[in-house]
Amino acid sequence: MAAFFSRANARSKGEESTFVRVTDDRDEIIFHFCPVCGSNVYWEPSWKPDTIGVAVGAFGDRNFPRPDQSVWDAERFEWLTLAEEITRRAGS
Repeated sequence: MAAFFSRANARSKGEESTFVRVTDDRDEIIFHFCPVCGSNVYWEPSWKPDTIGVAVGAFGDRNFPRPDQSVWDAERFEWLTLAEEITRRAGS
């Protein structure tokens, strides 16, 4: 789960490692993760160069707003239920 922000309003500090993943559409996503524990912290989707995605778990806030969309919903685990009002997209 991710929250998306304008790159101009986001800053990263501390050590990180990266991994580049290619999507089914041949786009790239650069994942930034903690080199010590391996937690995924944020990512940069090539098709949205002014945006970064931040792992919601990195905020440590149980009251973080719930998502408004599900991407790759066709691949979602059967046991994961989402609120009816969440927009669902089959792919990226």
